[in-house]
Amino acid sequence: MTNKTTAELRKIFTDLDEVIDAAKRSQEEISQLLLLRHSKRFQDELASSGKQDGEMTREVDGEKLTFAVKAKVKWDSKVLQDIASNLPQDTVFKVFKIEFSVPERIFKALTDDALITQLTTARTVEYAQPKIVFAK
Repeated sequence: MTNKTTAELRKIFTDLDEVIDAAKRSQEEISQLLLLRHSKRFQDELASSGKQDGEMTREVDGEKLTFAVKAKVKWDSKVLQDIASNLPQDTVFKVFKIEFSVPERIFKALTDDALITQLTTARTVEYAQPKIVFAK
């Protein structure tokens, strides 16, 4: 491919994108069909073992299928703050994950030089790997 022009490379790239997109759509259709056909059985088996989430592999029609349900836990930040406000500080630090950050748009809008200097000591900027793509 090293002897191809940029236009020829773009054509190949675009053609490959179309093939990849079609393949991804087909894979998604197959995944949805497998869920439609088999998820009830897997969910029932998971529930009968007393679980609501987890992973199991079973053979169906001579093919091994892995069924997975992942639990996603969300916490109500306001409720947690209320709880933390009534706990000893050492308990708060043991139980809760506390992270501080400054939104970049707020940082860039600051005008207090002393505060900017302090915040800059905690600020790290990382840049992504450069890439070149064909513009659309």
